[in-house]
Parts: sequence; C-alpha cells; structure tokens
Amino acid sequence: MENASQALIIVFSIIIFVIALTISISMFSMARATSDFVIFKSDKTNYYEYNRVDETSKRNARVVSMEAIVPTLYRYYKENYRVEFYDNEGKQLEIYESAGNPIYYFDVDDEIERGEPWIGSQESFKNNVDKIVKEKLIPSYGNDRFEEKYSTEIFTKNDDTGKVTEEDKKEKIVIKYIKLK
Repeated sequence: MENASQALIIVFSIIIFVIALTISISMFSMARATSDFVIFKSDKTNYYEYNRVDETSKRNARVVSMEAIVPTLYRYYKENYRVEFYDNEGKQLEIYESAGNPIYYFDVDDEIERGEPWIGSQESFKNNVDKIVKEKLIPSYGNDRFEEKYSTEIFTKNDDTGKVTEEDKKEKIVIKYIKLK
C-alpha cells in the first residue's frame, strides 16, 4: 500500500510539473509575440505607403552624374531598394563579380541569397561600396551622365515548388541609372 501511495504522489508530481512547464512555455511565447507586435507597431517604416511610380513618366527622371549616384549606393543597404545600371541601348552594365558571375545591380536581398561576405555589418558594407565605387564605377563611368528613373516592382522568391504565395512577393523601389550618350 505504501508503494501505491508513493507511486500516486510521483505521478501527481509529474502531472503538476508538466502543467507548470506547459504554462511557462506558453507564457514565454505570448511574451515574445507581444514584444514582436510592439516592436512592429513602433517602427514607422511599417506605416509608409509607397506611391506607385509610372516608369514611362518623365516626371520621375533626372540627369545625374556619378557624384549623385554614390550617396544612393550608400543608402540602398539601409533602405532596402534595388539600384540597376544600363547603357544607352538598354543593356545592363556590370558592376562587380561574385564567385565569377557578373552582377548588374545592388540589391540586399539577392546579396544575402548569394552569401556575400559584407552582409551583416554596416562597416563591411560601407567598405565594399567604397571598393566598388573606387575600383569599378568611377574609373569606368566617372565622367558619364546618367538618367535616373524611379519605379516600383514586385519581386518573387524562386523556390523548388514553383508556387508563388503572397509571402513570396515583395514590392521594392527600383532606381535605374541609364547611361546617356
């Protein structure tokens, strides 16, 4: 009889422990969800509404030199937009190489997918942009003029399933620099 009462006490203790563990895990997940919600709501950029930009409109185009392009390159990482370069015939201009492949644009999301070494640190990102500007852009296009065009495009993630869900679609501001003759 003593063994049966001891067994009941042990079973009861285990049930109480499991209930306490479940409640504590539940409380921590609710606290995390609440903190994520508060952080999301406190970020002003979540409330920005981007106006769709008509790419064919001349109102959003201006002629710039490399001096005006460089500050844009330092901001694309922080503000998460895409910067593309084209020649006067519409062919994309190579900016740098990654693993032997030519890269024609600056885009943080694609750089993360490629596993670029400068991702993750603002300092290493700045050093990389400095290197690309000094070694490639200024020597190749330093004296050229570009037409700057803003547009909004929707990009989708490519996965193996071939299905595109709403989470896979991402609207992004694209700045195109088209080299003038």
